[in-house]
Amino acid sequence: MNTEVSVFIVDDDDSVRHSLRWLLESVKLRVE
Repeated sequence: MNTEVSVFIVDDDDSVRHSLRWLLESVKLRVE
């Protein structure tokens, strides 16, 4: 079974979105 997880980041602060994206992608999660 091949299941891919996506994480959706919703925040109005660009720096928070960027930091969370970097963190989550560093552990191989797909970020939208």
